[in-house]
Amino acid sequence: MQKEILTGEEKEKQEESNKKKEKAIHEKKLKEKQNNLLKYYDIEDIRIIEDPDGYTNVRVAGNKISKVITTVKENEQFKIIDKTSNWWKIITKDSIIGYMHLSRIKIIRENAYGE
Repeated sequence: MQKEILTGEEKEKQEESNKKKEKAIHEKKLKEKQNNLLKYYDIEDIRIIEDPDGYTNVRVAGNKISKVITTVKENEQFKIIDKTSNWWKIITKDSIIGYMHLSRIKIIRENAYGE
């Protein structure tokens, strides 16, 4: 079988097409993860982190100098327990309770009260 030789323009189009396919696959997987986790949390707030590092720290207390007890990775969901300050008390899927700064939190679905 003879291999097809592509021009520079054809290669660019093929690469662009491949990137679009990869992006669509990634978005589909993300949506599936979100839907699965919506089931886990029933009717409560559903949140994920939004951090350029791809994770954020969960700390013992609500300040940046307290000990890190775990991390929450990108697209991993968790439940908010208390949001009375800039450091929200959260619980992870693994039942670890700690604090995360609100600037790192993104809403996926709000609770019935729209909070």
